[in-house]
Amino acid sequence: MKKNYTKKLFTLVSIALLIVSCRKAEPIIQKKKVVESNQKIDETNQIDERWIKEYSKNPVEEEKRYNEYMAKLPHFDMKKLPALINKLNQSHSKSGVAIWGVGAGNTVWKWDGSSWFEPNSAARLEFVNVSTYGGGVWGVDINQHIWKWDGASWYEPNSLAQGYYITSFTDQVALGMGFGGTMYITQDGGQSWSLFSSIQNVRYMSVANTVDNFCWIVQLNSGTYKLFNYDYSLGTWNYQSTPVTPRYVSAIWAGGAWFLQNGGYNIWKKNSNTGVFTQPNSSVVGLMQISAYGDDLHAWGVDPANRVWTTSNGGISWDEPNSAARLWTVSAGYE
Repeated sequence: MKKNYTKKLFTLVSIALLIVSCRKAEPIIQKKKVVESNQKIDETNQIDERWIKEYSKNPVEEEKRYNEYMAKLPHFDMKKLPALINKLNQSHSKSGVAIWGVGAGNTVWKWDGSSWFEPNSAARLEFVNVSTYGGGVWGVDINQHIWKWDGASWYEPNSLAQGYYITSFTDQVALGMGFGGTMYITQDGGQSWSLFSSIQNVRYMSVANTVDNFCWIVQLNSGTYKLFNYDYSLGTWNYQSTPVTPRYVSAIWAGGAWFLQNGGYNIWKKNSNTGVFTQPNSSVVGLMQISAYGDDLHAWGVDPANRVWTTSNGGISWDEPNSAARLWTVSAGYE
């Protein structure tokens, strides 16, 4: 009896040691991937810094050299876009609506249905982004470091990664805007990034959830802000003729998008059925930032006085859920 017990104990200990050794090996592999990614990002940051310093000396030559370098970075294969969208649709479902915002002093706030509170009072970010598919909340600080929310605190997926803006599908898939208005994509939660598109001078961008409404951008083109969306069937960025100059864009699920007029803050929306840009209500207060979610009826926004507004009828009317609230930016989506 004692002999059998000793034999069983030895077997259990051996299995336990095997499991521990396997668990120890896995982070080493992951760490190697992160290190490789860090090296690529570090090279990109170095070329960005050099380009900034040298650009003024010879802008034509330096821009050529910068573009040649960017062309050598890992590129996202656009042919994989439908599979990526299908995978996201199958593996992620919309959960509860989440509204986050950034206020004075770069403080980070969340809406609980009746008031705003700080989930983590130590957090300081430039802006936040709530995922269109659910499951992710991203942020960027004043030093362009990229952060993610884990439900209790903020952490950096890759301390070397930098960006000026983030728009996300989930906690794993997001687009980032880098130096020169270039676009990058991550599919591993921000550990590594690939060049998403060769387009540059992007100022604002927003993602939705279908191939034909995958991404919208506002680009500074020849000194003028212009609106584009990605046309997968042609593999090109499709220029959207707008009645007024756009400044900020927010895509929606149904195939349309909202945008704000440059300087005038007026609210415009593209009808997903007619394809026509109209003002839902030209007499309502203008916004300097907008975030649509779910369909073409729901959106949140911040006006020039930092007051926070929301609509549930497509922009025909806007309500101020908390008249005391003052925010710089707001983001609506699904956690």
